Amino acid sequence: MRCRACSTLLSAWGTNSGFPLLRCGRCGTIHADCVKPSEDLYADIYSQDEQVPHVVATSLDTVVRSMAPYRTHGRWLDIGFGQGALLDAAARGGFQPHGTELSGVALTKGEARGFKTARGTEGLEDGSFDVVSLVELVEHVEDPGRFLGESRRVLRKGGCLYLTTPNAWSLNRWLLGAAWSVFCPPDHVTIFTPQGLRRLLRRAGFTRTVLRIEGLNPFEAIRALRKSGQEGFHRVNEGTTLCESLSSSPNRRGLKRVANAALTLTRLGDSLKARCF
Repeated sequence: MRCRACSTLLSAWGTNSGFPLLRCGRCGTIHADCVKPSEDLYADIYSQDEQVPHVVATSLDTVVRSMAPYRTHGRWLDIGFGQGALLDAAARGGFQPHGTELSGVALTKGEARGFKTARGTEGLEDGSFDVVSLVELVEHVEDPGRFLGESRRVLRKGGCLYLTTPNAWSLNRWLLGAAWSVFCPPDHVTIFTPQGLRRLLRRAGFTRTVLRIEGLNPFEAIRALRKSGQEGFHRVNEGTTLCESLSSSPNRRGLKRVANAALTLTRLGDSLKARCF
């Protein structure tokens, strides 16, 4: 098995959920040795009415506003739009929301909310979108290069690709190793390092990438160090609670900015956030 980021042969690194994990010795990207199930893994999640926390909605609105310099046609494509929170934000910001999904449940709900939806990008015209986003997607798919190549194709010249994915160089990965809950095959199959993600983006045709490495959820590592177990722990919910706390006052927001700057500098944050051109 070769690295999805740089094609280097992989070596054994650990196990998670009964599946072997393999690491690239060149870029450090970590892969699960498994096959994605054919059934819709997320139908139950997508069928639920999502309650978007205020701090998340505010963050998404900020992302949308930051895309104003790239706006020409006003069309935004979210590949793998899931429950649609980002496309809702794009619509609030005046963009025309387009999305692709493999889940029939997500497609039906997206259409009901006014999104223009498709099962894939094959029928979309070259250079037809100002912004293309892949939020927490590339870690789920067996051929992330294909998704990025299609993103490059449908993105107009002068547009922006916005991508987020977990960071295999995170401090949590160093503390927890293969036990970190981000490694959860067969859901997540590839966790990229900053170096690996940059290589993958270059191979897909993106010539410039601005990468931030932000966020650090300490609760899972604290539980492990205390040997208190992970029963009842939910990484996303805990992270949202922490983010709400750090956004509750000007002083805390300032602390959050300083912490994220340090995490980007050291590459130890939990999340890779890329803008690609």
